[in-house]
Amino acid sequence: TDLETKTPDQLNKHYRLCAQHFESSMICRSSPYRTVLRDNAVPTIFDLTSHLGNPYSRHRKRIKELTEEEIQILKQQKLDQSAEQELINEEQNQSSVPVQNEEEADTRPEIGR
Repeated sequence: TDLETKTPDQLNKHYRLCAQHFESSMICRSSPYRTVLRDNAVPTIFDLTSHLGNPYSRHRKRIKELTEEEIQILKQQKLDQSAEQELINEEQNQSSVPVQNEEEADTRPEIGR
């Protein structure tokens, strides 16, 4: 029930189901290389105890969906970092440009005078 409030885009981006959750009649066998679901496919097979016997399942990383507030904080942090990096780059560019006085500005030999 916690997934019912999610949009299709959120579900596609943050959640995955393997073919074991679908009846074989919901799977198209058009490609030997890919599992393609029928348009009306609905996952109906769930064994909620299968992970208990698998010692690796508890170590799998889960994708955490961020709240709007967390997204805004991350965006602001990135903006702050890029602005700070821009200032550093400007300071480096200014310190690496040689300063010339008027006498040194044109040191080319005069031709035709």
